[in-house]
Amino acid sequence: MPNADANTSSSLDEPRPNVQTTQSLSYQWGLWAKDILSILFGIIIGVGIGYLMWGRAEAPRTAEVTAPISQTAVPGVDREAVWKQMETVKRAIVSDGYNPPSGDPNAPVTIVEFSDYQCPFCQKFHNETLPLIRQKYGDKVRFVYRDFPLSQIHSFSVMASTAAKCAGDQGKYWEYGDALFVNGVPSDATGFGNLAKLLGLDVSAFNQCLSSQKYNAIIQKDQDEGISLGAQSTPSFFINGVAVIGAQPFAAFEAVIDYELTHPSQTGQK
Repeated sequence: MPNADANTSSSLDEPRPNVQTTQSLSYQWGLWAKDILSILFGIIIGVGIGYLMWGRAEAPRTAEVTAPISQTAVPGVDREAVWKQMETVKRAIVSDGYNPPSGDPNAPVTIVEFSDYQCPFCQKFHNETLPLIRQKYGDKVRFVYRDFPLSQIHSFSVMASTAAKCAGDQGKYWEYGDALFVNGVPSDATGFGNLAKLLGLDVSAFNQCLSSQKYNAIIQKDQDEGISLGAQSTPSFFINGVAVIGAQPFAAFEAVIDYELTHPSQTGQK
């Protein structure tokens, strides 16, 4: 940078432009200001992109459906508010579909889930919340799994649904489905076959079933019914026809199930 003794500098100094000191400082300040603005602009853009990529990825998907009990399902569920809402909630008529239900066929409460084996929120429900429901309510609750593969974002979700049905042909539908949620969905047909082998299935028959894609139409029927009921994301639940959207905490399911068990005349149960 130029200094106050520029006119007396030695001939050994690096040649400097023959301009006034104040002009040189103004020029350099201009460059610095431009650099600072560029850095600030880059930081703002970086933060914005980070929010889009990470902030949104953490938020669970939800969908607006007919009279969902989703707004109340937050940490510290307001049980009284849920029960008040249950008095007037509109109930959907939801069939069992084509997969074998789990639990007592005469259970007073039926939970139907539209789900995707590759959905991380579905995995969280099956590995953490469903065991609590089964432990507390036992044969009072039956569970129905309906296929709702989000194939646009989950490349192997349809194959996973097919694999579970192929395992069901050999009597291990739920065992295979549970294994998918615990171990994660394989990324190729060999991986699905290896899981079948671990469960003691006839791998040759399983692989033949898997490659035939014979269940694609049934899987699509499940998805079509889910869409007709207003489901747009996974997981979407219907507890005796009452919509509960998203991987809600156990307390949310508990509040709805307890209402169903203590108000049989309102729910149509005996």
